[in-house]
Amino acid sequence: MKIYELKYSNTNTYLIEGSKGKLLFDTGWAGTFPLFCQSCGAIHIPVQDIDCLLISHFHPDHCGIAQEIADKGATIIAMDVQKDYIHSSDAIFEKEKRNRFFPVNDSKVRFVNCKDSRDFLKEMGIDGEIIHTPGHSDDSVSLMLDSGELFVGDLNPLYELDLHKGTQIGESWDKLLALKPKKIYYGHAKTAILSGESQAAEQKDTADLADDKYELVSQIMKFIDKGYPLETSTMPGFAGSSAYYLRYMDPHNDNALVDKDVDAYWRDVDLYIGGTEHATGHLIYSRFWNKFLFDLGYVCEDEPFRKLINQGMIQGRSNFVYRIVGTNKFVSLGLKGQYQTTEIHVDISLVRNDRLDLEAFKAWRPEFADAEFVLENGEYICGWAVEKMSKSMFNVVNPDNICDDYGADTLRLYEMFLGPLEQSKPWDTKGIDGVNRFLKKFWRMFFDGEDLDVSDEEPTAEELKVLHKLIGKEESDIEHFSFNTTVSAFMIALNDLGALKCHKRAILEPMVILLSPFAPHIAEELWSLLGHEESVTFASFPVFNPALAAEDSIKYPVSFNGKMRFTVDLPKSMAPADVEATVRGMEQTIKWVGDKSIAKVIVVPGRIVNIVIK
Repeated sequence: MKIYELKYSNTNTYLIEGSKGKLLFDTGWAGTFPLFCQSCGAIHIPVQDIDCLLISHFHPDHCGIAQEIADKGATIIAMDVQKDYIHSSDAIFEKEKRNRFFPVNDSKVRFVNCKDSRDFLKEMGIDGEIIHTPGHSDDSVSLMLDSGELFVGDLNPLYELDLHKGTQIGESWDKLLALKPKKIYYGHAKTAILSGESQAAEQKDTADLADDKYELVSQIMKFIDKGYPLETSTMPGFAGSSAYYLRYMDPHNDNALVDKDVDAYWRDVDLYIGGTEHATGHLIYSRFWNKFLFDLGYVCEDEPFRKLINQGMIQGRSNFVYRIVGTNKFVSLGLKGQYQTTEIHVDISLVRNDRLDLEAFKAWRPEFADAEFVLENGEYICGWAVEKMSKSMFNVVNPDNICDDYGADTLRLYEMFLGPLEQSKPWDTKGIDGVNRFLKKFWRMFFDGEDLDVSDEEPTAEELKVLHKLIGKEESDIEHFSFNTTVSAFMIALNDLGALKCHKRAILEPMVILLSPFAPHIAEELWSLLGHEESVTFASFPVFNPALAAEDSIKYPVSFNGKMRFTVDLPKSMAPADVEATVRGMEQTIKWVGDKSIAKVIVVPGRIVNIVIK
């Protein structure tokens, strides 16, 4: 006999494989059918191979996916004490419209009397009995195997037993502990396993411990979660991980956390960058300890961090398929309104531009192998939503795959291009192609075919203007952590230099340095090809010259009675009288004046021209 532990949706359930069949004890707590199937796949047992499903109690979260498991061939086992509870959840499913859960179909149910449970289990080659153990639910049952394994129904965990003396829960535990279990599996939330081999140092026999249930409880308290001891010292996490920045100031000091003179030199942390969820809790602890040490005179600053930035979360773009209820047929997004469907997350690796790869989907999981599809114009269109990246939603993007397909520089640049640093941003793999094309275009600026094509000619004023506008923009943006707008400025500058057919070293070398913080690998390679032996990281940042970046012309909007009709580029140095004369003589002006006359022309230097006509 084998026992498999299935973990999913923060819950555990158990599959017992006998010599003649497989019995699933419970469906776990609040699980979903796709995740249950995934956990079965992890132990290489298809859902179709499960013969019987014994539900510990017919609570909505424990029987919600029972029908879907039964649809794959399993028989739902209901004990005689559960007969009146099988449909107790149907009204809840209807009221809450919980589409992922379905009522149990009576045709899939087999009733077994508790007194006949041994004979039933023997049908699958399993030796044991099913016991009525009322707790939170009157229909709760537990499974005790002759080999000593106990699978507990709807009872509080053993370590809470003190709270339930004299109650129905306590009485049920008394009944179970009298059976002298060797291992106790509790799957409602966390799994506690009690075994004689992993108890205290004195190696007491489990049978002896079972005579004193409160001694048993104390042992389980020490060995919850598969026998690992609880950590009772919180100082390394609370203090050590909160005040580490002080130790960084003076890491080799054996006499103090930080020397006062060293602390007076470094003082505090200039910039703290962290995700919102982590930084909020960590900052509370760090501020607590820093203020505590400040009050005692060990540090010179009342606050640990001078500036805080919480970077936004990269959100995932999920995809969905729509299964027609009670079938294994899936309907495309545009047609799902014609059917009653269940929305199911699908792995984004099976989807491209919201089109589902049908063969890959059928190979994804055993239960989808015989899936059928209702298509739109020969394609299956998936639904989508922006959600937190999560394995349970199958929308996690593996950076390694992006690096394999596009390179690490593309990944870095795209993450910065997505949006402002402090805002949450949805990931959309379709957008990464544009960034990848930009880097390829930047590379081609240095080549003529396969040959390096960089000249030593003097740059023109127009080329210098493009370069220095970019230098100024990057300087400002980095100071303000506006990396996304720097990437946009790079793209504009590259287009402008491409139009000028610029291949000049005096322009391209500074461009490589400017790009290096964003795309270091391609920058390093180009820097080497340009003849430099030392890394680009040691190169001096280009100096911004505002005069070279200044515009020498102004685009004037020309309005007639307050309504803008056209624009005109004029030299920045042109006097207002000359601007008026130039605009008066233009064909567009004659057109808009028509048979009227110009009463007045108002010129705001560098801003606007407004013509009043009557």
